[in-house]
Amino acid sequence: MQIAYLSDIGTRRKENQDFVGIFTNKSQYKLAIVADGVTSEKGGDIAAEMVVNNFGFGWRQTDISSIEEAKTWISKKAREENSRILMAGKRFDDLSQMATTMVLTVAI
Repeated sequence: MQIAYLSDIGTRRKENQDFVGIFTNKSQYKLAIVADGVTSEKGGDIAAEMVVNNFGFGWRQTDISSIEEAKTWISKKAREENSRILMAGKRFDDLSQMATTMVLTVAI
């Protein structure tokens, strides 16, 4: 399987806050994730990078090999990452409103 991606800044923004990653777990299954920082908020790029990197690192540590396992893991991990972003925003005033969107897929 080949995976490719393309990011585009669009026509309305000066900064591209997209962050993309493709990761393989111990069972050789792929996680592809795209996060787009909310550009109206400072730190959107940081939130997007945090989500992609933390999901990717976590995925690499798993041996998930079924859709049900993946769904459970993704749900738990999304809650963890949301909390992590909120906590980082509380620690740093300039990141207090940072946010990101996220889309991911798992190929099993």
